[in-house]
Amino acid sequence: MKKIILLITLLIANALYAQEQNESYTVEFAEKYHNKESVLPTDRNVFRAFEVWKQYVLTQNDSLLLSSHHNSAYKKEINHQLFLIWVPKNWMHFQIIGHERKENDFLIHTLVYQLIPNDSAITIYSQFKVWAIRQNNSYKLKFLYEDNVTNFKNIKTKWINYYYNPKSHYFSKFMASKANSFCDSVINKFQLPQKKQINYFIHSTPQQAYEFFGHTHYWNSPAIILDNYNDIHIETDSEFYAHELVHYLFRNYRPSVVFWEGFASWVSGKANYFISLKEEVDYLKSFPEYKDIEIMELMLNGKFNKNPMCYYPIGGILMKKAYQIGGVSLVKSILSTPQEADPVEVIREKFGFRTREESLKFVIQLIESYK
Repeated sequence: MKKIILLITLLIANALYAQEQNESYTVEFAEKYHNKESVLPTDRNVFRAFEVWKQYVLTQNDSLLLSSHHNSAYKKEINHQLFLIWVPKNWMHFQIIGHERKENDFLIHTLVYQLIPNDSAITIYSQFKVWAIRQNNSYKLKFLYEDNVTNFKNIKTKWINYYYNPKSHYFSKFMASKANSFCDSVINKFQLPQKKQINYFIHSTPQQAYEFFGHTHYWNSPAIILDNYNDIHIETDSEFYAHELVHYLFRNYRPSVVFWEGFASWVSGKANYFISLKEEVDYLKSFPEYKDIEIMELMLNGKFNKNPMCYYPIGGILMKKAYQIGGVSLVKSILSTPQEADPVEVIREKFGFRTREESLKFVIQLIESYK
């Protein structure tokens, strides 16, 4: 009997392993490309370009990129945008839907979407464009940011190395001065070491930011972060985006998201997404469920479905209280905790409570009394 159970276990394990090994992205072609004869004779090399792009999607092999133009931080960000690590590979589909020809090169248009097996619902993530550049008898890939960055003007300030497109943005020296003064004040208040300049790209709209990376459509947040905050792309047409500047200044820390985002929400103040911490807390209070201990634990872990971002104000209140109680030392002690640490246990330990229940009641009381 034991041998039979062992055999069944091995068969199941092998089947799961095989399934994992076979899991890969799906690269498809729009119907118009099913027959090569439907493409103009002058464009038929596009199918060779398609194969190079297909191989990159399947392998992310850097040898398929134009080495002279390739920037590792931006390549990593584009891969992050296209190859969503939290989505199983066999759910992700890349459908080549069009192309444009410029001399011997081709601009390839790809629809990136999610299709869960045995489900007909499609979630579209992106319409993405990439250049296939002719080299000898083959093609190399070039991402659009490599050309788009040449349209940006550069202005260097004390802390921030600004990039902006003068056709769509008028640079404000006043706001740039405020941003640098803000960096000075945070560095002095929290006794931070000197940092190298941050590359700060200003986009007038989210659509412009998407297009910079090669998308004609993309879902995203108000900021795109590259290479541990060496570069940030801001989509709010502003030289002074305080929340992300706080993250940049504290980039050597990476605690649980409730403390990481909460800290930036508190320190950036009114400049945080253009609303104050008080306004964020008032909105949180519109969900009376926060007074329930079990719900509060969900909130601290970003699992309260009615308001999944509520950890921003909760973390902000906690970090402000930590500063009031223990100053810079306690703040840095909390920020130094690992990202995977249980937020409730961090609160219990750092604020000196005996039980998890006491810790959660403390958080609820902070919210109730916040003015």
